[in-house]
Amino acid sequence: MKTYCTACKQEGFIAPKGPRLPGTGPNGKPWALSGDINVCGCNPPPVFHAERGMKMIVTSQEAATLAGGSSASAASTAGTEVAMAVQTVASATYDEQVRAGIRTTLPQNYPYLIELSDGRTFAGHVNSNGQLQRIRSEIADSHTVYWGEDALVHKDWT
Repeated sequence: MKTYCTACKQEGFIAPKGPRLPGTGPNGKPWALSGDINVCGCNPPPVFHAERGMKMIVTSQEAATLAGGSSASAASTAGTEVAMAVQTVASATYDEQVRAGIRTTLPQNYPYLIELSDGRTFAGHVNSNGQLQRIRSEIADSHTVYWGEDALVHKDWT
């Protein structure tokens, strides 16, 4: 996708970072997602931060499939919308961060606990951007997020 950088006053393009679901946006162009790089004349190149309300929900299994070059279908949730940004870097590590929203409201300071399949847990409160703690792992994996009262009564809540 072509871009124009107002900082260096040059045309550039979006370099996708990590796996993504196939398809295009309403303008017919490929999706530009937060974390993608804007390749222009700037050094270092700027990182794109998406502002649209669109979300991509990708499970760890879909991310592994997409990283291998196969396609997958989009998934959706009802009620609380959870968007997981899954980025794969060259060293085969995975970087995941959940962003929560309830309709148009961000559940700021809402307690959560993330439990990974290997037993590790991460507890905290949703930040002002609706984001939970970033989780890095060496393999594609799935995890469970406990919210509110369920998080507070979990045996690993700190």
